[in-house]
Amino acid sequence: MWYWPVITLLLLFPQISVGEEINAGFVNGLWYSEDTIFAEETVRVYVAIRNNTDADLTGMVTFFNNDKKIGTQTITALNGRIIESWIDWKPAYGENTIKAELSQLKLSVVGKDIENINIAIAAATDNIFVDYDTDGDNIGNNTDSDDDNDSISDIEETRNNTNPLVKNSDNNSANNAKQTLTNNSEIIDDFGFSIYGIQIVNGKNSQLYIELLSNELKKKNKKILFEIVLFKEN
Repeated sequence: MWYWPVITLLLLFPQISVGEEINAGFVNGLWYSEDTIFAEETVRVYVAIRNNTDADLTGMVTFFNNDKKIGTQTITALNGRIIESWIDWKPAYGENTIKAELSQLKLSVVGKDIENINIAIAAATDNIFVDYDTDGDNIGNNTDSDDDNDSISDIEETRNNTNPLVKNSDNNSANNAKQTLTNNSEIIDDFGFSIYGIQIVNGKNSQLYIELLSNELKKKNKKILFEIVLFKEN
């Protein structure tokens, strides 16, 4: 007979056992403050944690990138709540594995001792490739056809042996050509043609110079007869 009151008390005040499933953990994995993430640009990483344990929850969430710790945040969630936590992260170029882990989780019921708990799903993971965005147009370099946004495609810059990541690296040559055109004296020959004597240094940009000079003279509505002398610097 003495066992009945004890059994009744246990039923009225159930304890969470080691094998019992705890209804708490991450909700819907990770997400970010930006739709597209670029290298060397700070972004915020978010997680949401639910607490449906019939007690108040405290603990820690630690964020990692490629198993290297980014930082740790303290969390508190009242019974029946979903709370968010976040960390700022400045990613590097390449493959990145972002992970958030819950630890030091404790349940607190009014008038009872705080209890340490473990949960089945204590981690959220996301794998992303982070690209550079050299020209800041929100298109990664691997997709962008003009990485430096200087109106000269990467393919053309590679063909011209100029740097597709440096804006105006080829347009510098264009500006030089225009300046050369401006500085050279115009000579009107007996046939009424405008003749310019132009020397182009560094033969790799010769096609660019020819096109630019032709276009500039066409804008002036002038007929043109000029000779392009090409030579390479030693």
